[in-house]
Amino acid sequence: DESAAESEEELITGFPAEECVTWKDYVLHIANGDFHVNALGDIETTDNDNIAVVMDDGFKTGKISAKLVANGGEEADNDNGIIFGLEDVPTDYFWESGRPYYFLFVSDACELYLAKVAYNDVPWTPIAQIPLSDHGVIYSHGSPITITAEVLDGGVINCYADDQLIISYTDPDPLKGEGYGIRGEWQGVSWQSLTVEKN
Repeated sequence: DESAAESEEELITGFPAEECVTWKDYVLHIANGDFHVNALGDIETTDNDNIAVVMDDGFKTGKISAKLVANGGEEADNDNGIIFGLEDVPTDYFWESGRPYYFLFVSDACELYLAKVAYNDVPWTPIAQIPLSDHGVIYSHGSPITITAEVLDGGVINCYADDQLIISYTDPDPLKGEGYGIRGEWQGVSWQSLTVEKN
């Protein structure tokens, strides 16, 4: 029955069912903002300052890729992508505070941007921001783009946009967390796919 199903979901995710969304093969906990699965089967932001964390056994090394499109007005072009390295799946983390994580995103300036969030008590620590056009990648409002973070042993993070290597960085103090998910600044951003290859 319905109550049994909700209890089972709470047991799986560790959070109330109303804080979670099921999308494709993933159960995500909505940590901030709001998401829903739209008529196309994509997961879409319906609020501002949105974070959703995948509830599984985590991602340490390998590749995480997302195909996304900012389609909700000019503001939706801003800061949308994937998070990884989240140090656990807590009940008390919020927008740019709480547990540290990496954020790889496409900015409204058409840059691929890698940052550390909530690291050493600093809300925002930029690592790299590179114009996509420097590498021949064309990104425009309303068009999908695929971004990928390749995480290797030793703190190595390689970042791609549409299969072009844009950022290669070795973190001298790499985050140890295995939590990952998606983050979007504004409403009207959709993720068409999320692919994880774990080593």
